Amino acid sequence: MKTRKETPKRGRPKKAISESRKDEIVRVALQQFAEHGFDNTSIPMIARKVGISQPAVVHYFSSKEDLFSETFQLVLTSNRNVIESLHSPYDDAPKRLYKHVMGNVLWMTSKKEEASLLLLLYYYAQLRPYFSSLYSRLLEGAVTKFTDILLAGLREKHFHFDPTHVRRYSTILHNFALGACVNRATTAHAQIYPHDNLLHELDTLCMSLLDLKQRPKAFQSNTKLFDLDYLIGS
Repeated sequence: MKTRKETPKRGRPKKAISESRKDEIVRVALQQFAEHGFDNTSIPMIARKVGISQPAVVHYFSSKEDLFSETFQLVLTSNRNVIESLHSPYDDAPKRLYKHVMGNVLWMTSKKEEASLLLLLYYYAQLRPYFSSLYSRLLEGAVTKFTDILLAGLREKHFHFDPTHVRRYSTILHNFALGACVNRATTAHAQIYPHDNLLHELDTLCMSLLDLKQRPKAFQSNTKLFDLDYLIGS
């Protein structure tokens, strides 16, 4: 007598379920860190919000620091996606530089929950070695990005400066961008300090450091400085 073959049950593969659960933990952790800070957020709190046990969270992340690190990668991805959405393969170095700076400000003011984690890291980097190490890696990547743009500007002959100063100039531009982001994320600064003032300061910086002659045309319309669709298409 032939036995009937059982049809295997169909469903999501275990790996897909596992990755989905991990992503959910990270998203909830982002919300909790943004709302309560690092010290006042706990693994049990995150587990309750996700609807799983504490050991289930620890299965993916052995400590709160590990979870924060993974959550911060989500923040960096969000930042990178916003910046990259502004760029066109036809952009020259000056336009890429202005889009990079203003795109970071745009991200900081439009993604407040994610931006709060950057502020959290910035604060704790002064106090704790773990956060200091994480911030150092972030800083290195950020300054390197400016360095790449400045060297491209030299090759394109839009910028004129001693290339031995490129690291110092990249750090100055990064500090300017970070200061603009922090000001707009933490105070009512954006309301009392027009966007065009920020561009005038960036103009002055680029003209003095890089001998840039004029602002890129995409940033000459004051009414559209923070219009995402406009910047993507410009």
